[in-house]
Amino acid sequence: MSLLSLVPVFGAALVWGPVAIDFLANGVIWKGIALMVYGVMVIGLIENITRPWLVGQATRIPHYVVLISTIDGTATFGIQGFIMGPVIAAMFIAVWTTFLAKAKSFGMLMQVSAALCIAEFYVVGMMGARSA
Repeated sequence: MSLLSLVPVFGAALVWGPVAIDFLANGVIWKGIALMVYGVMVIGLIENITRPWLVGQATRIPHYVVLISTIDGTATFGIQGFIMGPVIAAMFIAVWTTFLAKAKSFGMLMQVSAALCIAEFYVVGMMGARSA
């Protein structure tokens, strides 16, 4: 359940929504309505305001990259990966954009693209040779 709360925009509703529906289905109407109002007005607004603030618009990392790097970081490094995953993703994106900017300024972008294509064909060829 806690992993569902990491889904952007409606992730928190995936946690409290089923509980509110369960309250309504079991006849506890006031608790169901109160949880729905609290979930929409408090939990939803706080999450949708604080998540972009905490992740930061200055990083320019898409929310899906933050989500995937958080999940993969936690799976790889344990609880420390909750922080390390997005940090590693941010460092990779920074290095990659810097590399592309430098390559473009030196006019090497075509050579880099060609080298990447050759490397990809080599890797795919090696994978095909192993499976045969």
